[in-house]
Amino acid sequence: MGLEDLKLLRPNEIMQIASQRALTSAELLPLASRSFSVPIAMLEHAKGKNEANKRAYVEMAYSLFRALDEIEDASKELNNEEKRRVINGLAVIVGEVTRREPNCKGIEDIIEGNDFRSIIKRAMDGAVDEEKRVFLKHFGKGVVLRDLYEIGREENGKEIKEAMDYCIQGMAHGMTKFLGRPIQTSDELKEYCYHVAGRIGSGFLNKIVELRDRDETGRPIILRGDLAEKFGEYLQETNIAKNIYTDYKEGRRFLPDEWRRRDVAFETMMDLNEKGIGPEDAREKMFKKILDFQEKNFRDSVEYVESIPQHLNGYRAFCLISLITAQKTLEHLRVSGAEKVFSGEESATKIQYGLKHILDFSYNISCFEDGMHANNWLSNYRREPDSFSFKPVEYEMWAWRWFPGSDLKNK
Repeated sequence: MGLEDLKLLRPNEIMQIASQRALTSAELLPLASRSFSVPIAMLEHAKGKNEANKRAYVEMAYSLFRALDEIEDASKELNNEEKRRVINGLAVIVGEVTRREPNCKGIEDIIEGNDFRSIIKRAMDGAVDEEKRVFLKHFGKGVVLRDLYEIGREENGKEIKEAMDYCIQGMAHGMTKFLGRPIQTSDELKEYCYHVAGRIGSGFLNKIVELRDRDETGRPIILRGDLAEKFGEYLQETNIAKNIYTDYKEGRRFLPDEWRRRDVAFETMMDLNEKGIGPEDAREKMFKKILDFQEKNFRDSVEYVESIPQHLNGYRAFCLISLITAQKTLEHLRVSGAEKVFSGEESATKIQYGLKHILDFSYNISCFEDGMHANNWLSNYRREPDSFSFKPVEYEMWAWRWFPGSDLKNK
């Protein structure tokens, strides 16, 4: 089975299905984030023969995480105090489902209850576009909560539910703490990224691997939590760097105030109509700070992917897609420059050549000869990431060398 066999519905196709019937958990996520749904699919599509299929767990968890994200990102229809109530309310409900024993009645009471219905209504009121509104509407039908409840019937199901709940509570805490409160220091930025992303790496993804996968001796696989956290934080920081314009326009301030030039007000720095040495230099210095801040976690992120056992092909492909996409996004931002990124130009904040080659390479290096060449490539990539281009033609000049004796060169 090759990458060409991977079939994923596009958001417009899912929107059509949503007009005819309730969506499944697998169909929900692409409406909120195709960037998450594609690598998650690799957990099944690239799964090694001795690797557990973790796709359903991760898909379900990320739908829960995205529901919180959509509330945090909601339009001005929800003020910050309302967002806090809705975020905390959803976290409470997830906690209730987590504690509910699988043979007990009551899951439908939670889904049909006034608390959950009210949360979904307010979240939909603040949805930033139609796809997100439909995502929240179908999330509100309870399919994800039912799936979470049913995990309790599986072996170690209680521990998986508790891992999900641990991360949901942490996300809710991090989001509500900084709602309407500009981040002041780099330590606060680290704290925010830990709660909304780093904690997912150590508290959920590592836990799923531990509970579902075994090494050659039959023992649970324990991955380093500190590296998983750095990886999650790296991905979140990348999102902050590329969404400077959107976050500011929607009232979110993740750029630490301590990085701001003191003689230029934050609003002046963010106003692209403000020209001259002061505002432009302030944007340039802030831009350099956020990019340099990101790079500190890059090597730890690569080390985390390197630490994944060779036979976990699917999990490595899942992580590798996100790692490469983040690094190439940061590389593209740096080339685009502060003025274009601060103005939110799509050509400056989005990789223009697409993700096809990143997907192809991540899948193939993880699966070819059972992934035996992956760590060698990662070692080279950690030293010189910019030397590995995924642009058409440039990619084809080097990638095939990592698959000796294969026909990948001709594909």
